[in-house]
Amino acid sequence: MRHLLAIKNFVNPYIRSFIDKRRVFVRYEWPSVVGILSLGANIVISALLHKLSPLSITFAVSSVGVWAYGYSKIRKARESYHRPDRLESGILRSMSDDLASRILIVEGEVFLPLSLPKSIAAGSNVVAGTAVDYDLPQPLRALLPVVILTKRDRALIMDRPGLGLADIGDSRMDVRKLTYFQHLASNNAFRCYARPYGQAALDVLNSYVFRDNGGLVDFSESEFPNLIGISTLATVEDGRIFIVESDGRNSGSPRLIHPSGSGSMEPKDLSEKLSPHDLIVRAMERELCEESSVRHDEIDSTEIIGFARWINKGAMPEFFGLTRTRVRADVLERRRPEGEDPLFVRKVVVTNLRVRDISVPVVGRRADLRGFDAIVAGSCSGPLGVLLWLVSERERAKRGGI
Repeated sequence: MRHLLAIKNFVNPYIRSFIDKRRVFVRYEWPSVVGILSLGANIVISALLHKLSPLSITFAVSSVGVWAYGYSKIRKARESYHRPDRLESGILRSMSDDLASRILIVEGEVFLPLSLPKSIAAGSNVVAGTAVDYDLPQPLRALLPVVILTKRDRALIMDRPGLGLADIGDSRMDVRKLTYFQHLASNNAFRCYARPYGQAALDVLNSYVFRDNGGLVDFSESEFPNLIGISTLATVEDGRIFIVESDGRNSGSPRLIHPSGSGSMEPKDLSEKLSPHDLIVRAMERELCEESSVRHDEIDSTEIIGFARWINKGAMPEFFGLTRTRVRADVLERRRPEGEDPLFVRKVVVTNLRVRDISVPVVGRRADLRGFDAIVAGSCSGPLGVLLWLVSERERAKRGGI
């Protein structure tokens, strides 16, 4: 029974990914499908009749023509979508001088660290509210099939439900439901250049993220869904930090080194009368358990230590935490994630690094992570880099460095 469950957990994501992708860009693939099916039918009929009639030859040629037409549509869609080689420099040119002076650049990813709103403080009386479900604007809706077509075939892309940030402040935090595919065609496609088939060229540029004066568009005014990112750095029983190596099938950031738990907020994290603080902590701990195989009863505490907007991802929100667990290192490294996460997680690595040892200098707005080369080997994800910097600043403040 256990083996059957393991097989089911392995196969299901592939089936879901295949169905979800075909559902989105069926308009691009239907000629190819029709062409292949008709060609196959023609071969079967000809074999049964033991002869090739002029009609069957014409039918075969037309089938190949329909297939070629469908393939050309897919190829044009793939070629029409691209990003600038230096996305970072384009983002910096769009910012006001004041905004640019406050950013943090981590491995080419641009973040804007923000102070934590009072609404997400522990013990806050604020209750997380819900807004109307997100609806993708028409220009972005036309972009969706193009974005999906550009994803690597090996990557597993499933249209999972998520939660976006509709508004946040010292006295409120409103979230709304969205889907992962909506995120791909909006925040994730920021500054892309595309020409959806049969439509005018589309620039997902500054109007969605930046104001005319170079400032950022507020969450309450944004036309993007702003999927809520969550990342936490966790320690084992003896205080050492552990991290996650992602698999190549991870469509978001394949083969990178990630925090102990990293992902996005989902509707299942919501419940009635839940404070924003508890909602964020619950989501962080869920991702930690799913990706690192930590059990919930092994978690001692989770503290929210930072909040930022990820400019490369259309200024989407990202919350950062620090989690302490009581799991032993040797026990953790022997476990494997359950459900779909084994397909995205290559392995969990317990480092020799402790929270008090983390030091990340910032040189010209860039986080210098060269001191962590032995751990991340040049493959540090953006959220992990920001977390290391946040922990470094936190420890420096404790020592009276600021």
